[in-house]
Amino acid sequence: DQPVCIYVTTKDCFAAPRVWWTLRAFQHDNVCILQGGLPAWEAAGGPVEAGEPAEAALEGPYPVPKRAEFVADADEILQQSNGIVAGESQAQIVDARPAARFNGEAPEPRPGVKQGRIPGSVNFPIKTLFADG
Repeated sequence: DQPVCIYVTTKDCFAAPRVWWTLRAFQHDNVCILQGGLPAWEAAGGPVEAGEPAEAALEGPYPVPKRAEFVADADEILQQSNGIVAGESQAQIVDARPAARFNGEAPEPRPGVKQGRIPGSVNFPIKTLFADG
């Protein structure tokens, strides 16, 4: 379980938590996120280098066993959605997109993705988790 530290170059980037979660979902638990990202590292006097990075040396194949409790397939979500709409399920399906996209009032940035939400889902925009929005 090789240690992995994830960092980003801006404080408001959501990529680091997504990478952290993905590694955890595939049973790589020795992972952390550098609080404040690269700006905090530089502010603390951490060294920064330029140019092509050295190739990382990984030992052997990297297994990716999935934690079943971390993911659900479309059939499972559809079953929960139907149960919520029918008032037969206490499950929660949470959509972290901005409210306008959740409500189908703003276009989706990715081609082919329909506007709107999964029936019975609730909106909890990810940016509400951050003090500066």
